[in-house]
Amino acid sequence: MASPMIQSYEKHMAMDVEAVLHMKEGLGETTLDVYITQSPESFTITDLGCSSGPNALFIVGDIIKTIAGICKMLSKPTPEFSVHLNDLPTNDFNAIFVSFPQFVEDLKIGAEESDRPSVYLAGLPGSFYGRLFPRKSLHFVCSSSSLHWLSEVPLGLFDDRGEPINKGKMYISHTSPPMVATAYFAQFQKDFSLFLRSRSAEVVSGGRMEIVKQEKVDAYNVPFYAPSMAEIDDEVSREGSFTIDQIQTFEVDISSGDAEQDGRIISMAIRAIQESMIRHHFGGEIIDTLFQIYTELLTESMGTEAAKSVQICVVLKRRSSVNVAFGHALHQHALYDILCPGTYILDASYPYAGETIAATIQISLRFVYIM
Repeated sequence: MASPMIQSYEKHMAMDVEAVLHMKEGLGETTLDVYITQSPESFTITDLGCSSGPNALFIVGDIIKTIAGICKMLSKPTPEFSVHLNDLPTNDFNAIFVSFPQFVEDLKIGAEESDRPSVYLAGLPGSFYGRLFPRKSLHFVCSSSSLHWLSEVPLGLFDDRGEPINKGKMYISHTSPPMVATAYFAQFQKDFSLFLRSRSAEVVSGGRMEIVKQEKVDAYNVPFYAPSMAEIDDEVSREGSFTIDQIQTFEVDISSGDAEQDGRIISMAIRAIQESMIRHHFGGEIIDTLFQIYTELLTESMGTEAAKSVQICVVLKRRSSVNVAFGHALHQHALYDILCPGTYILDASYPYAGETIAATIQISLRFVYIM
């Protein structure tokens, strides 16, 4: 029997899946539309910011099953699937590759031999803020827990003398000078616009897209920004490649009822993402102590406040012949995004953890993961 700790971890990992399931109907319709329109012999799926957790191939698997079902219904041969997994070079791609054979076997369950999909997998390290693939080469792009991470720490966080203007904090808080939020938003505009332009070029026509010295603390800034719905709307309109077609919101409960276990699990997840950046800036000596304190703060906060993730799902339609669905989920400490060429599903999610630890927990915000 799994330990309570493992069960709690699995519950938190399942939250990612729960968020995606809220969008599953729209995702299925999008997949159907793309395949019927294109009917390619080889269907290319790309996951941007794939990470290496147990849910890394969840969306990809759902897309493949949907298309295989369509082909069976129409008595058409199932296309070959080319799957590209993208993340930064430091990502553990091998963890995904090890799980791939079982992933393929699971796809064959219940399928006749002639209908069993052929899937070819490749890893592509690099930043998605820029071109990654040849023009018009992708049918469906998906991405989760990624777009809230900026390409770099925003400029403008230091004054003319080189002094940090956001002292005592590493992210935006209610006590930060207004120019801090302005700097982060400007960086988001730059990155998000580049992201949209890059994907617009790569998708096929009709595709879819779903305890430290104070000076060091003052100088540490997290390259993360959780945009509001209005900011996303404004940026999509300003960039001009897409129009917003649909919007829906929903909540996901991220608490198990055990604040101590929840605090530990969330702290572990955040450490997995943030440790390398913190270690690079502060050194490794503080890591264990830092996350011990962070776990205690999380536990205290989650013991007094309900923790829910507010999800916002947006579907973007490309202005030209290509439709794009973009899913953006808004947690308070996580951002979710599901992309698809032509259809881009952007999902941004932010689990609320309380004002008392806002400056600390902001370290771990991620799209669609509960950081």
